[in-house]
Amino acid sequence: LGDGIYSTGEGEPIPLNPEAIVSMNFWALTPRVVSECLREFCDFIAEIEEKSYNVCEFCLPNVIFQLINQGKIRVRLIQSPDLWRGMTYREDKEALSHFLNTLSKVDPYP
Repeated sequence: LGDGIYSTGEGEPIPLNPEAIVSMNFWALTPRVVSECLREFCDFIAEIEEKSYNVCEFCLPNVIFQLINQGKIRVRLIQSPDLWRGMTYREDKEALSHFLNTLSKVDPYP
């Protein structure tokens, strides 16, 4: 999509504010939060037993948001000035590989 930052959701690409805070879903959780998430995951599995596991997804950000709203946990946002890329789908592999190869040439990146 060029050099800009875009949402590639439904429909046409939409330019996004390059200063927008986004979640790359990198979590550092305390044992208590992991226990809460495990309980939620067990409930999730119990509810989908008769459905296809291929179409159900346990979304950690949604569970964290639910636990925050229930007053069970607090979350602290840690911002990073670094460039981040994620891989969610198989189709993301080529672009991510190119990004990492480029970054490794200009920055000490593992």
